[in-house]
Amino acid sequence: MSKTHLVFDANNLCYRGFYAMGGLSYQGNATGVLYSFLGTVIQLQGKFNTNRAVFCFDSKKSKRKVSTPTYKLKRTKDKIKTPEEQARLWELFSQIDGLRTRYLKQIGFRNILRQTGYEADDLVASVCKNLPGADRAIVISNDSDLLQLINSRVNVYDPQKQFLWTLKRFREQFGIRNPEDWAIVKAIAGCSSDEVKGIRGIGEKTAVQVLNLKLPVSSKKYQRIVSKEGIEIRKRNLPLVRLPFEGTKAFRLKKDQEQHWSEVLKELGIQTLSPDLEFREKPK
Repeated sequence: MSKTHLVFDANNLCYRGFYAMGGLSYQGNATGVLYSFLGTVIQLQGKFNTNRAVFCFDSKKSKRKVSTPTYKLKRTKDKIKTPEEQARLWELFSQIDGLRTRYLKQIGFRNILRQTGYEADDLVASVCKNLPGADRAIVISNDSDLLQLINSRVNVYDPQKQFLWTLKRFREQFGIRNPEDWAIVKAIAGCSSDEVKGIRGIGEKTAVQVLNLKLPVSSKKYQRIVSKEGIEIRKRNLPLVRLPFEGTKAFRLKKDQEQHWSEVLKELGIQTLSPDLEFREKPK
């Protein structure tokens, strides 16, 4: 019988919680990120009827930045904030660190992953590409880069839109048969959030048209894509957007321990969360 693993893009989920509930605190300590994160874990364990979870965290260092110095350059510069904003960021990073090093382990989770030089996306991709046996995975993130991981055993759930990307839905939406080709779309169009510059004037819709052979070869956009400059941009971008990045480990999943939520929730003052620990695997 196959098992279903929830694979969390942890930093993505933490930032979402930070902007939604960043002001929440308990006994003088910020808890908004923790409340949002743990509440989402509890909710999705119930929704997908599984207690198997993998948590993937970003490394502070990035091999992508070493290979391409402009990668996320503006985001790095934007970290220069006012003292108040710096204090809030410190609260965010402190809560992320608490989740990774303490609270998730205390609950009983064992698959808490981070690799120096690599992003959570890379670890998520590695887990999905190395699933044991006939196991399945549901990736939890609203990062569209992760759509390239979809296959018959891997779905992507957007917790913000509450939308489950399946292989069928992906093909219907984009007309692309192989989701791995989504990396080519991102290489052509670029990724503004990661500051990966694509070909000038080319967005995802046009890149999808190219992939589906629906963009007229006589059009200026097509000529721009197949030009020498366009080919060089795509060649430069593809290693940045394709998952996992070269050198990512193949992670071997461990069996989680029995979950003990009450002590952690009490310590954080968020006892309003009430996890149902009686999970059963859904039949195939």
